[in-house]
Amino acid sequence: MGFLRSIARRVVNVFRAPVRPAYLDLVERGYLKVGKDCNLDGANFVLVCQEPGTTYIEIGDKCCIRGTLMLYRQTSRIFIGNNVYIGPGTLLECVEEIRMGNDILVSLNCNIIDTNSHSLHSAERLDDTIDWQKGLAFKNWDVVKSKKVIIEDKCWIGLRSIVMKGVTLGEGTVVGAGSVITKNTEPFSIMAGNPAVLVRKGD
Repeated sequence: MGFLRSIARRVVNVFRAPVRPAYLDLVERGYLKVGKDCNLDGANFVLVCQEPGTTYIEIGDKCCIRGTLMLYRQTSRIFIGNNVYIGPGTLLECVEEIRMGNDILVSLNCNIIDTNSHSLHSAERLDDTIDWQKGLAFKNWDVVKSKKVIIEDKCWIGLRSIVMKGVTLGEGTVVGAGSVITKNTEPFSIMAGNPAVLVRKGD
């Protein structure tokens, strides 16, 4: 009986309609542009604002995206170059702009964020919980500090690392696992720690 059940399951799977990737709807609406030979099957896209005729995310050729890209405002933009890998559990949070070059590796469970998420002034945080419950679009970003993040070509961001707002990772920078990058890095720097410091130069 076990053999027959196995055969039956295979027959059902053969005739079951393939699941349509959710991101294709974003492509058709023009919100997302994707280059050639990309694999986005494991990716999640969260666009708080969706204005017709607006492209929010651009992804180049030969990319593999397994993480979540979250854009909080109508003016938020994410640009990803060619041959970029973003691992499962990694979250890109964008209020202004996150720009990634080519030949970049981002490991699992990393966070790249261009904003403080909340105001540093307690009085301006009082309504944040209520606003989030209403929906992401109700957040008042005007009182929150945000600044563009740039990740240049050939960078490698290790497991569970964080890249904070306003940071530019110079070409070929390596970020050690669990590091927190709060300042710009020189090209081919190897960074580690919280806050991360230069360990040595790479190539």
